[in-house]
Amino acid sequence: MRKLIVLLVFVSCALSGFRAGDGFTITGKLTGLNVSKVYLIVSREGHPDTIASSSVTDDSFVLEGEVKQLQEATIKFEGENLTVPLYLENASYELSSHEGFDMSSGKESRQVAVSGGGETQQVASKFSEIQREMMAKYGAASKEFSAARSANDMTRAKEIQDEFLEYTASVREKEKELLAGNPGSLASLANVAAFARQAEYEALRERFDLLSEEMKETKAGKMIAGKLAREEAGSVGKIAPDFELDTPEGEKISLYGVQAKVKLIDFWASWCGPCRGENPNVVAMYKEYHPKGLEIIGVSLDKDKEAWIKAIADDELTWKHGSDLQFWQAAPAKLYGVNAIPHTVLLDESNRIIAKNLRGKALRDKIAELLD
Repeated sequence: MRKLIVLLVFVSCALSGFRAGDGFTITGKLTGLNVSKVYLIVSREGHPDTIASSSVTDDSFVLEGEVKQLQEATIKFEGENLTVPLYLENASYELSSHEGFDMSSGKESRQVAVSGGGETQQVASKFSEIQREMMAKYGAASKEFSAARSANDMTRAKEIQDEFLEYTASVREKEKELLAGNPGSLASLANVAAFARQAEYEALRERFDLLSEEMKETKAGKMIAGKLAREEAGSVGKIAPDFELDTPEGEKISLYGVQAKVKLIDFWASWCGPCRGENPNVVAMYKEYHPKGLEIIGVSLDKDKEAWIKAIADDELTWKHGSDLQFWQAAPAKLYGVNAIPHTVLLDESNRIIAKNLRGKALRDKIAELLD
């Protein structure tokens, strides 16, 4: 949700033809929050402009005013580090606080949801509700995963990981259905813009194609199109770009220098719990298919060389490894648009990309299809 908050301010929002009516009313009940005053802020020529404010009494407030057209706005809360975006027009809105999971801190926290508003806000609220449900599921899964890891129950840890991946896939389908039903909504554009920060080329292309031509021609739409153009070279069916890294022994390893019938680029890190949870499956797969022509190039997003080397030894990762120890700024990660790990890229012997981001059974089945 925080990504959407940032991107809502960024998305172009001028829609002509909206005529002012009776004005807007925004009421709120902020139970469990220490807020003394709220401010409604819009952007005027790139500068913030407070168009309404209200003191908070008994956890409640009311903001009123009038606008001439639909525009993006932000509500800020004095006393709490919270910012809530909304699509402002002359309509009635309600804000309410609730318990939610904060991805950045990894903890439960009080958050604020918006209901009511016009058509654009209602679409945005549906996207937000999907995100809140996913964050709640992520919080619960993270606790279970950590408990399983602490108990050294790797079987259960893997089950939790697979269950969440399956759930995430269902969430993405819900979002695409909402996009398809609202192709010309600014809220849909904001969703695609947020998704663009972490999406694979193919998944982002699929969402972008659901938008109306009007949304594609906005400033945000053109930036997404530019990102797609840059990443097309690393999409399925293309020849993978080469890279060179240092090995743990201080030698050089390059993608093109590794010869095999099937090559797997495995982006991971010693600090990545899901990566470490997936490693036993990759080890088993490598033992079975390395003799048949599989080679793996592990690309670490570590910063600490000793932690990287220790994880390789602890997890018994006997394939080829390389890293520039630049964390998320690792050159291959930037080259391949990697925004989350574990992340895999599967290549044929000519370095053509066969598939991306397969894990677990799906990865093993694809390799079995190629080598059995």
